[in-house]
Amino acid sequence: MSKLQAALICIALCGIGGLIFYLIRSRDPNLVKGYSATITDRDLSHPEDTSIERIYVNTLASPRGIRIESTSAGRQRISISSASPHPHVVLDPATGTFWYPQTHAFLRAFTRGPDDPKDPDIGGEKATRRYLGYDTVSGRKAKHWEISEPTPTGNPFVWQYWEDARLGIALKWVKPDQSSCELTDIREGAQPASLFQAPPGFREVPAPNP
Repeated sequence: MSKLQAALICIALCGIGGLIFYLIRSRDPNLVKGYSATITDRDLSHPEDTSIERIYVNTLASPRGIRIESTSAGRQRISISSASPHPHVVLDPATGTFWYPQTHAFLRAFTRGPDDPKDPDIGGEKATRRYLGYDTVSGRKAKHWEISEPTPTGNPFVWQYWEDARLGIALKWVKPDQSSCELTDIREGAQPASLFQAPPGFREVPAPNP
């Protein structure tokens, strides 16, 4: 058997194993298949710049994807990321158009300890994260961390971060005198497939300049 044949067999077996693992997980009634939530993002130095978005996520339900509905300068924008030939698409409901934005991917290696957040890059590479235990945030059980970021003055910038214990996602953070963000109105359950594709009748246009 050649090295190429062995590699192909290994890839195939890994793919089958991953598929079996996914199918087993997708049938577990205790696992969250998806959820929706409201995201409130506040600029603490300019409270009038508060933004509110609605997010829809399928984690195990099909199709897996993320949809974010936001409004900027009075215009609604819908951003969809999914496992499709075009993984990212932006919708403009006012004009009935959509486009595929240019995206860039990168890979980084992380090590995560048992008391670290699911996102090991919270605060950046040089930040320290101190686990403080469980809290209740927006009626949900949450894990709480204190994040310390180094600054040029030598005095660390300290802020608070909470992660949803059930969903494993950022639930809230507060950066003193800078910003805060919180998820509320979280509704667990699979989201409709129609949310993760451009509606019928929308036409494709070139992506605007960044």
